[in-house]
Amino acid sequence: MLNNGVALFGGSFNPPTLAHMSIIEGAAKSFSRVVVMPAAISPFKPAVKRIPGEDRLAMLKKMCCDLSNVDVSSYELDEKGISYTFKTVQHLKGVYSSEIYLVIGSDNIDSLNRWKNFDELKKDVIFYIVPRPFFAFGEHEEKILGALGCRYVAADFSGKPGSSTIVPLAKAFHKLHEVVPDVVAEYIESGNLFTSLEYVEKIYDRFRVKPERREHIYRTAVTAAALAAKYSADVEKTITAAVLHDAGKYVSVRQLEDEGFVFDSEAHDCPPAVEHCYTGEVIARDVAHIDDREILRAIRLHTTGDADMTTLEKIIFCADYIEYGRTTPGVETIRREAFINLDKAMIMIIDSTMSYLKSKNAVIDRRMLVCRQWLKNIIAKENKIDNND
Repeated sequence: MLNNGVALFGGSFNPPTLAHMSIIEGAAKSFSRVVVMPAAISPFKPAVKRIPGEDRLAMLKKMCCDLSNVDVSSYELDEKGISYTFKTVQHLKGVYSSEIYLVIGSDNIDSLNRWKNFDELKKDVIFYIVPRPFFAFGEHEEKILGALGCRYVAADFSGKPGSSTIVPLAKAFHKLHEVVPDVVAEYIESGNLFTSLEYVEKIYDRFRVKPERREHIYRTAVTAAALAAKYSADVEKTITAAVLHDAGKYVSVRQLEDEGFVFDSEAHDCPPAVEHCYTGEVIARDVAHIDDREILRAIRLHTTGDADMTTLEKIIFCADYIEYGRTTPGVETIRREAFINLDKAMIMIIDSTMSYLKSKNAVIDRRMLVCRQWLKNIIAKENKIDNND
């Protein structure tokens, strides 16, 4: 039996994805009425380049045309300016007499308290939580919702993987149809949109990156994008670092020096297992023309870590190890921890890596030891603060 409430599912839909569609279809099976609401301008992404609103609206309508209980609304687009959910809910309360259920992915829970007029919003809606890949809905999330004083219901289905932020990535790796519906893929291809990462294929070809390694790079970038969303890191920079982190996997420092590339002294003293971190950094700098120091450092440190790492650098380190194709013993536990506490996840990765290296009598890079101690100090300091509270 369908819930008589009205389910509101809003977002940028820039562009609409199969992940969006899975949530719309799931909600349509649960509620008598679903309202899909593309935003004019997202308050969390005001500077992001957007597909014109009328095109996003048209694509959503075409995607939902066979769902009789789904309405695609132009209300926020017609209002123009920044779209705030609390205002949209007020509008819908004037249209419908039923309870309003606000559909959100579990990946949004951490940021709810930053929503405009949240204290007002939480009184007007029941949150309908859809578990998303990488973002479990469990005790940790329930505690957050309880502390915020939210009324909520957990959906009886899970959303598909993927988000609008990985569309340029999917296009560059010829996986667009795995991420967006056909109508959206046709729109993107015909308009030659989302081309920002298409340069990487030429780099992979030039430096002989194998097909299976390209698949690992793609999975790492998808995982890194999810972590960036979780920890409010720059998603575009994170994906750039991820797609280049293994670009130098199959060339040596000496080979690149013979071609005229320049390395610092550290590259000549590193263990063989981390040489590709230096070749990858130089390829990113001199071939992809990346001059962002954080991106370059993330590539250099993605295997060893070091002290004073930024959130983005930690994300690349973790994503490389936990990407969803990895089956290393214990990786699922580390995967879950990475979406709760990056520092603890990094220590788990370092401990696992050092154990493996010791079993092979291989050299352990000193920076890995430095990184581990640095992270331990951070966690000890946090625990001390918590205990004082």
